Amino acid sequence: MKSGYLLAIIGLLLVAGKTYATQTMPPTTSYIVQPGDTVSSIALAFHSTITQISQINRLANPDLIFPGEIIKVPTTSPNLPTGAKAMISTLTAYTDGYASTGKYPGDAGYGITSTGQKAIQGITVAVDPHVIPYGTPVFIPGVGIRLADDTGGAITGSRIDVFYNSDRVAQDFGVKPNTIVYVLPRKDVKLQGNQILWSTQKEPPSTHSIVPVQKIELPAQNIKTVARNTTKRSSEIPSIRPTLPNQSQTDVLDALSTVLDKQVLVPFLKNTTQAWR
Repeated sequence: MKSGYLLAIIGLLLVAGKTYATQTMPPTTSYIVQPGDTVSSIALAFHSTITQISQINRLANPDLIFPGEIIKVPTTSPNLPTGAKAMISTLTAYTDGYASTGKYPGDAGYGITSTGQKAIQGITVAVDPHVIPYGTPVFIPGVGIRLADDTGGAITGSRIDVFYNSDRVAQDFGVKPNTIVYVLPRKDVKLQGNQILWSTQKEPPSTHSIVPVQKIELPAQNIKTVARNTTKRSSEIPSIRPTLPNQSQTDVLDALSTVLDKQVLVPFLKNTTQAWR
């Protein structure tokens, strides 16, 4: 009889431990390791810990990660499509005006991106095409979904330059380092006219759910814009048609979680102890 009670307690604690571990394991998304990244800096950006990142990725040595490697990190934005990859980026803003491009209206190439497209607020961002290929949709929390179709001499690595029509808006945007952005699969959005459409019945990722780890707002007079490369290219932004997969339910074994409640576990242990006597 006593052995039966003992086995029951052991089974109960094992189920409780498994339930607790399952519920505390966060949903993850992929992250592209950038030059200079460490597990420590990645954990800080994603409000995680070195231990958690190491456990999620089964890293034997947290010091051994390499640029271009894709690892799993806790996701900080809901409703992300399968295949989205996170990056830590520095965000800036620009316009088609002289301060940003060195061109005036009427000049050759004025208002034209490096892919030969017209720069459009709400669509255009400038990227390093070696890091984010042209035509790639990018979700920027607080900004929205944009399309990589421009570049510039100062746009290198994971830096992203967001296009606006107004010089004042671009200046007020400031510089936002260490901001988490998400590179989306091309199939999940499409460019139609002057709009980026999210082809799904579900809500798109929230544009206000994430704030930068560190936000630096520079005074307008200190903002330095860099003349941009607006040479036309023959390549076109590819047509991209989305398919957003269904989200899986994250509530797992809720009913079993009550075993951790003192009102259930403590009386059970007391009764069991008395039965042994």
